[in-house]
Amino acid sequence: MAAVLWNVASRRLSPSLAGQLVVSETVFALLYAFAWRGEWPVTAQWLAAVLFVAGILASIRAHR
Repeated sequence: MAAVLWNVASRRLSPSLAGQLVVSETVFALLYAFAWRGEWPVTAQWLAAVLFVAGILASIRAHR
């Protein structure tokens, strides 16, 4: 079902908005993995997550 929904979304959205979905998936997967392990991310992982989110926010601002 997830693959079907992804295909529908990627056809209907612009490439930059579809990219936001990919990045959001990555951030939430990281959060889930760290919660599952019961660990906190190291500094480089925090920085990567912050840069991911900053990229999403910049893309949202560009689409306004």
